Amino acid sequence: MKMPEFDLNNFQKDIILKDMETIQKRISDFDNHSLLIKGWGITLWSAILIYSLNLMKTDIIIVGIFGLFVFWFFEALYKLFQRSFVVRSIELSNYFKGVFFNPDSNVLKESEIKKTPLPLYNPHGDHSDKDLYDKYHDLSLCILLRVVSVIYIFLFSFSFFIACFISISINTLFFLSWVFWVYGSLGILFLIFAIVIYFRGKDVYIEKINKKRWISIIIILLILGAISLLFPSGS
Repeated sequence: MKMPEFDLNNFQKDIILKDMETIQKRISDFDNHSLLIKGWGITLWSAILIYSLNLMKTDIIIVGIFGLFVFWFFEALYKLFQRSFVVRSIELSNYFKGVFFNPDSNVLKESEIKKTPLPLYNPHGDHSDKDLYDKYHDLSLCILLRVVSVIYIFLFSFSFFIACFISISINTLFFLSWVFWVYGSLGILFLIFAIVIYFRGKDVYIEKINKKRWISIIIILLILGAISLLFPSGS
């Protein structure tokens, strides 16, 4: 009895299609994780802000701001892991089109397949396109992506506006204090940051800016705001 001929072309094609299916599922899983992290961050921040309003103390808001920053970092980290799978998805798509849909021939010989190897997947290992991997695998870019950063920066802004409200409720002359202007200025600055990133927070725009400088500015402003929250009377 004659054994059926093994079709290496179709066999490798099926493997790649299965790999693409698995990677797409992993990418979707990371989206769900990001939503979960964002939800926990907003819930914690809301609880701390309500507690601060009940006690009429601005220094408690520092805990909420620190919590937001931690959740922001973790979500950016998950986005970084997700983008490793995105790189693999792009590599597979390009390989699939280039090898199995070669415009020069409808049928690809086994020898031609062996000449264009595709490495086994390792999200933190070698990639066939190093430039593509470096472009996507950038933590500072993930931190500033619109889908990640806008909500956290907006909540930073809202936190300082709430601090203004609490301080004025305690002391009606608080607007004469330097701390009032610090709260207000930081609230407006973070609101502007949120608006700018919302409209310009895509890869194509963020790649053109000095991302580490922007992140450093945000951290310095948060530290300044945390220090000012310790002086609700402006003394």
